[in-house]
Amino acid sequence: MRDAAAKKKASDEEAIMSRFAQDGDTLGDGWRAREGEAKRARLRRVAAESKKTKGFFELGAIDVYETLDAVQCDTFRLAVTPTSMVEIGVYHGRSFLPLCALRNAGETLVAIDCFDQQEFNVDESGVGNYNKFVSNICRVCGAIKEEDEEFWDDVRDASGELPSWLRVIKGNSLVMSAMEIIQAASENDINDYLRSVRMFSIDGSHTAEATLSDLKLAQACLHACGCVILDDVFNTDWPGCISGLAAYLADPTSTLAPVAIAYNKVILCAKDDEFIRSTYFAALAPRARKTAELFGHTVRIHKHGWNATFYANDDSFI
Repeated sequence: MRDAAAKKKASDEEAIMSRFAQDGDTLGDGWRAREGEAKRARLRRVAAESKKTKGFFELGAIDVYETLDAVQCDTFRLAVTPTSMVEIGVYHGRSFLPLCALRNAGETLVAIDCFDQQEFNVDESGVGNYNKFVSNICRVCGAIKEEDEEFWDDVRDASGELPSWLRVIKGNSLVMSAMEIIQAASENDINDYLRSVRMFSIDGSHTAEATLSDLKLAQACLHACGCVILDDVFNTDWPGCISGLAAYLADPTSTLAPVAIAYNKVILCAKDDEFIRSTYFAALAPRARKTAELFGHTVRIHKHGWNATFYANDDSFI
């Protein structure tokens, strides 16, 4: 039985690697080095500018986001695949900004929030503000462009407010479909691609019902090699998050499982694909404090973060 399992694992890994195989001239070491350094510089700018942006995002998590991006672009070759990145619950944009910095050429981003439709914010887990979100995104993206002209061609969306690669969906994620999100990400694509999501950040309503629903929504949108970043799972102000995660993992139709806990967030990736899971697990090792078990899954444990540990939602937004 063990030999059969080993053969299956080897076969699965071979199949996965064949999907990622690309011509060396298309995505070689030189390309990765240049893009990696450019993204690192953008993230440094985001870290500096984020201090002016209201929100609870732990800046230490930027290192984790960079690692996830490197796995996806270098190992899984998603930099040459039509993909998108999504966040539910963008608030004023503080946790959305790292996604902007990590955007690949031609990639779209989707921001989802009820904003002024506060009747959907049943647990008052954060009152998003569209105008402040727009202002912060434009300020930081403009600052990045000053240092990196290739980051953005300065083309705006139909409203003239936001970069053309950014889509905003105003509304309640509980009633959204995966196709609605994927179509928003794919809108105006000259090749008519339907873009799956490689990073899906969940920081919306913190009830158990909403957390479970958002995880299922993310699962339906996610690229096979993508990851989900779930916020506030261990924040004692929001027990609905861990309750919703527990309900999701207990569902036999769930396809994702936790691989890391870092800076007030839980990272999830493919549950049954050992190659994908082990790749994330290995990449997250260097800055991890230890490993532990979460609902039966071995995870990397990183720092929790100053705000999450000492303030929760009491005093500090920086």
